[in-house]
Amino acid sequence: MTSAKPFLDNIPEAPGVYMMKNGEGLVVYVGKALSLKKRVRSYFVPSCRQESRLAERHLIDLVEDVSYIATRNETEAFILENNLIKKLKPRYNIRLKDDKTYLSLRVDTSHPFPAIVPVRRPGRDHAVYFGPYSSSGALRTSLRVIRRVVPLRDCSEREFKSRQRPCLKHQIGRCPGPCVGKISKKSYSGLLKKAIGILRGDVEDLIHKLEEEMARASAAMEFEEAARARNRINALKSIARPQRVENIRFYDADFMGACIRGRLAAVAVLSFREGKLISKRPFTFDLAIDARELISQFLLRYYDGIRYIPEAAYVPIEVPEMDAVEARIKSLRGAAFRLKVPKRGDAAKLLEMARENAGFSLDTLLKERKNTEKAQMLLKVSLGLKRVPASIEGVDISTMGGAEAVGAVVRFEEGRAVRSMYRKYRIKSVEGMDDYAMIREVVLRRLKRGADEGGLPDLILVDGGIGQLNCALEAAHELDVTGVDFLGIQKGETRARAVCVKEGSDDMIVAPSVGATDKVPAGSLSMHLLQRVRDEAHRFAISYHRKRMQKAGISSPLDSVNGLGRQKKQRVLSRFGGLRELMGASREEISMVPGVGAVLADRIYRSLHR
Repeated sequence: MTSAKPFLDNIPEAPGVYMMKNGEGLVVYVGKALSLKKRVRSYFVPSCRQESRLAERHLIDLVEDVSYIATRNETEAFILENNLIKKLKPRYNIRLKDDKTYLSLRVDTSHPFPAIVPVRRPGRDHAVYFGPYSSSGALRTSLRVIRRVVPLRDCSEREFKSRQRPCLKHQIGRCPGPCVGKISKKSYSGLLKKAIGILRGDVEDLIHKLEEEMARASAAMEFEEAARARNRINALKSIARPQRVENIRFYDADFMGACIRGRLAAVAVLSFREGKLISKRPFTFDLAIDARELISQFLLRYYDGIRYIPEAAYVPIEVPEMDAVEARIKSLRGAAFRLKVPKRGDAAKLLEMARENAGFSLDTLLKERKNTEKAQMLLKVSLGLKRVPASIEGVDISTMGGAEAVGAVVRFEEGRAVRSMYRKYRIKSVEGMDDYAMIREVVLRRLKRGADEGGLPDLILVDGGIGQLNCALEAAHELDVTGVDFLGIQKGETRARAVCVKEGSDDMIVAPSVGATDKVPAGSLSMHLLQRVRDEAHRFAISYHRKRMQKAGISSPLDSVNGLGRQKKQRVLSRFGGLRELMGASREEISMVPGVGAVLADRIYRSLHR
């Protein structure tokens, strides 16, 4: 390796940011320093090296050049380092891809009948925001509970202004109907106040009132009302459970525990708000790094850009330039902030709890990787693939009678979805219902782009049987693509007939020149991997198709079926695999879908064949 020492003489003592580059000129690491000269020398001069630094063990062998940008102070260095990491995406820096995607709930108090809606980027307006929530699941659980307990509108502003008659949710008691004047502003404001109380965690009084209502209804033998109150009570208790861990000393603080195993690292964040432990958020990194660098990088990546920063953060170890890190986060918060390293007491115990949770996250990640590697190897051996399918792309088509037909491609790497590489396609060359030709067009366009730009997967999985698979193979042959394997996955007999069995339990894998094969057994790791890819492609295609249909003003015949809500509709479509397959089913077959029954099945059948 060409020595980087000649560059050391030109590096100043000033604060700033340094960039380490490999032999190809790519930046592999970006770091900050109060003294650029001292920090960079610590990597290359043996007498200056720190034995615990990861860079000496893993990074320096890659470095062929070092450049720098001097700044006036450490605060500017922090900002510049963060901007460069986001722009350059260096391999050996922590990057929190979701550091700006925390979900919050927004209530526009200036609206006469406001809805509670999830948002990712709170605006600087007069609305009231709640959150951020530790995950989309936590937010949607809270929102679902609120809508069960307190009926509020959840329609879009366009629907609210254009609706002429009450919607189905009003008929089942989930919306008070403000769009058509069914409730006054004062009464709606009272409901909204209850909902906001739930969001703030004030559920005990509401639970007590509901318990009284349940007792009165039960005494009056109004058992349906009593059951409704009971269900609301259970729903409120379900979102109150995560607040069992309380410690008023840590009224507003985060605890960050780290765990490192070889080239894998994890950080778990325990968040206290109003003295209650409300969430645990794990982050895992495929990155060899030492503990001090891990915590230092994580702190700034984690707090930069999020809406709410607590008063204090507890970390297990002192980090480089700890005072400067604290000052930077303080400036981000716009108020006082303390960075603490407890040695004993409750805080140290909570840090140990966070560390254990980080370890659990690594255990889960390692188990997933082990299972994925085993599944990939079994696929290669059992089906004679060209190589181990470390990267798999799933292809699916979504259409309704040929209207607004779309295709979708999803990508999995090492068993995990890579959403940045998802692609959607509007079908351009096919008229009417020709599933085979649509598959061919989508695969052809995907392979052509991949051939031009690189990045083709090891395996392409087509949702369908031998016909769809052959069309995909034709596309590959046309472009002379030889390094990619192709498989199909088709629904088995019991699933196609909607017999009540476990979803997808008898799917069959279709291989070129062989057809349907049982070499990938149902319930095996390999089958589960392929089903996950297929299901994600199906979900992504349906989602895109639904948006295209809404934009075009086209509705599905299922939209008008009374009593068929969103979840049941999805269950029915998933059971049959799509609208086209559903149209070929009988009333009896539709009624066998869990939760449908004979009456609803008859409505669905009549709507489809109207």
